[in-house]
Amino acid sequence: MRKIEDYSSDIAIIIKSKTKKGLIKEAIYACFEYLLGKKPMLGKEKKVIFFEIKGNLEDGIVDALNFFLKTFYIEKYVPYRIYVKETKEKNFEIKAFARLFNGNLIHYIKAATYQDNKIVQKGDMFTLKVVFDV
Repeated sequence: MRKIEDYSSDIAIIIKSKTKKGLIKEAIYACFEYLLGKKPMLGKEKKVIFFEIKGNLEDGIVDALNFFLKTFYIEKYVPYRIYVKETKEKNFEIKAFARLFNGNLIHYIKAATYQDNKIVQKGDMFTLKVVFDV
């Protein structure tokens, strides 16, 4: 579950999930949904991307978002199906199926920084707030 709040100079995306794995997945989807709109223009060319988050999950989510945004910016691939699994070492492995983005990149560059990435647990739900500078 995710919602977007619009502040004057920032956009905050609130992400909720029952699992930390779900939080990672939703955070990545939410960022691309914000950047590209709900249905980005994707080409036919596909790619599989592997990524491992080592250690602290809070820092790891920012690492993952930056990794995927960099992949998007440099190679123009957008993840459309994401699988996250926890390893024995308590790291998180991400496998993403990505497709080539056919749109214009100029509008999407500003959103590559994050200010607030604290995970809060209330009951059985984890909440993450990702704030973009715009």
